[in-house]
Amino acid sequence: MGKLDKLFGDACVSTPLSELCRDARQCVSINKGWSGDKKFIVETAEGRRLLLRLADAKEYDEKKREFEMMGRVAARGIPTCAPVDFGLCDAGKSVYTLVTWLEGEDAGSALRGMSGKEQYLLGKKAGALLRGIHQVPTETDTEGWSMWFGRRMKEKLDLYLAHERKLARAAPCAEYLLQNKHLLEGRPQAFYHGDLNPTNVILLPGGEVAAIDYNAAYDRHGVDPVWEFRTIPWGQNPNPHYYTGVLDGYYEGLAERDFLAELAVLAYYFAYEAVWGIVDSRILRKGMRRDCRKHLANVLRWFGNMDNVVPTWYLKGRYS
Repeated sequence: MGKLDKLFGDACVSTPLSELCRDARQCVSINKGWSGDKKFIVETAEGRRLLLRLADAKEYDEKKREFEMMGRVAARGIPTCAPVDFGLCDAGKSVYTLVTWLEGEDAGSALRGMSGKEQYLLGKKAGALLRGIHQVPTETDTEGWSMWFGRRMKEKLDLYLAHERKLARAAPCAEYLLQNKHLLEGRPQAFYHGDLNPTNVILLPGGEVAAIDYNAAYDRHGVDPVWEFRTIPWGQNPNPHYYTGVLDGYYEGLAERDFLAELAVLAYYFAYEAVWGIVDSRILRKGMRRDCRKHLANVLRWFGNMDNVVPTWYLKGRYS
């Protein structure tokens, strides 16, 4: 009996996973990421390394969706984990996902030992990677992004206006949203990764980059590609070299005027999130009040009280 069989017991024998379990050379538990999944690096008899993730069977539909999203990206030839197998094990109590293991280091760790120029170049590769992901075919909502997102925005603005005096510090963001609704009109819709922060970008041994973690991926209707860029964690300042590279890599070749128009949309989404964090009681109940206040302060500082669409952390022309 292989090492993985010992983890699952006889129940594993009834699943396709058993073929890999039976002759696995090695199974090493790893503790990375924020999910509650149990994770293992599995080495097969042929020396192939795979990533095995186990979750409660209640998460079957969600994990299946993640597996399918990853498969759609991999099918386009975009560097990412390739799906291998998916199903139930442990007498139906657990759901497993088996994907190829990517050798390398996550960008969040790699950045610490890099110069500013190296950080920029890594970000530029991540931006180009994201552009490729956004080209994965997806359904286009006939309603349109502006209508769908507009409803969400109205909900938050109504909450803000109901407590305007108490939330006066968010006034520049709310005013920017109210005065620039036209920025949402005619926005493109694309496949959405949802969390391509540096820890979900793998720097491969050859210097290229790959994407991992499709927990937040979405394709039921397209999402404005710019919405993807507001994944900077709340309460934190972005690495200016890396994120300048991300924008330059994604928008490489775009005319200056069009690039500034995209930055105006980016400012719009940051303003929305700043207002959202302040007024949404569901967020506040999670003990994130301090992070929400810091995020609002950061957004106002980055965009000069919403008077400048170019964020202060964007190092224009530094590495051109």
